[in-house]
Amino acid sequence: MRRNLLAIGAGALCLALAPTLALGQTNDAVADAEAGAVNATEQAVGQYGGGDQTATQSATTAQVLPISVAPAVAPQVAPVNVNLPVRVLSAGDDAPAAQSNTAAAEASATNANSSGQRIEQVAEPHKKAGAGAQSASQSATTVQVAPVAAAPAVAAQVAPVNVNAPVRVASPGDSAGAGKDGGTTQDNTAVADAQAGNVNRSAQGIGQAGASSGGPQSASQSATTAQVLPVSVAPAVAAQVAPVNVNAPVRVLSPGDDPAAAQSNGAYADASATNVNRTAQGIGQEQTGGAQSATQSATTLSLAPIGLAPSLAPQVLALNVNAPVRVLDELPPLPVDPFALLGDPLGTVTGLVGSLPLGALPVDPFALLGDPLGLLGDPLATVTGLLGTLPLGALPVQLI
Repeated sequence: MRRNLLAIGAGALCLALAPTLALGQTNDAVADAEAGAVNATEQAVGQYGGGDQTATQSATTAQVLPISVAPAVAPQVAPVNVNLPVRVLSAGDDAPAAQSNTAAAEASATNANSSGQRIEQVAEPHKKAGAGAQSASQSATTVQVAPVAAAPAVAAQVAPVNVNAPVRVASPGDSAGAGKDGGTTQDNTAVADAQAGNVNRSAQGIGQAGASSGGPQSASQSATTAQVLPVSVAPAVAAQVAPVNVNAPVRVLSPGDDPAAAQSNGAYADASATNVNRTAQGIGQEQTGGAQSATQSATTLSLAPIGLAPSLAPQVLALNVNAPVRVLDELPPLPVDPFALLGDPLGTVTGLVGSLPLGALPVDPFALLGDPLGLLGDPLATVTGLLGTLPLGALPVQLI
């Protein structure tokens, strides 16, 4: 039995002296959604060396009623983090506590319709010759009809709670972060990011390059880029209802430092909706001499584009509470040593009463306690002596 008690005592000592490790409490809800419809055409013609070049490119790229929908929803209901370390007769420092509740939603929807054309003629550089004659023609029609891109992102947190309430009783020491880096951090965060877009694009390029005088260049480009009734919708909603952070350390007879706590409640919403209709054309000649004839024609049309990107970040009843409580960091000096009282109660009480600011007593109570039989042996003399010391006037009749 004695051996078991020793083992238990040793275990308790190790527990009291063990360092407190950093605490991380996290509740996360994350939603990531992507949707896209891509229609692309790429054309390229190249000639490396001398000689003449004749090239023709024609492309029709159409996207009709593409629909991309990417809803992202990240709800959290009543996520709770509680840190409640208790120390009783256990000196030491508490490690920092990091508590967070996060709801994040990211949504992206894109419809892309594109065409690319490229014609190049390059002479051999080591021969230092010019390029031959070039005749190039490009024609592109890129159409996007009624594209719809929708990317709703909703990040909602309802009643997220972080509670940090360390308790110390007769346990001196510093709380997390006192006199050093760190501390208690409490965060409730809702983030919504929504992006929706419709892209219709044409790109054309014709190039001729040589080291010296070369042949003539004749180039023509024609592009029609049309976008009809593009719709992009990207609502972003980041809502927090009744987020609560509570930091309430309690100290009783426990001197030490409590650092400031970092508490935050954040709701962030970012929304972007775009409709892009673009045409790019380029004709280049890099050599001395050589005639150039170039024609470019482009029609770019965007009809009734609609882009909606509502962004909402409401917070309802957000609450941060920091309420440290301290009761008697140190005990005041006591008039009586409790351990001395246990060892010699009569002597301790005698010394205590002797130190009180009392007037002279006609009878010594402790002498009476020391010889209680004296009162019984001669009660009349004891009372007579007591009355004789009282401040009474002369009485008409002698009582004793």
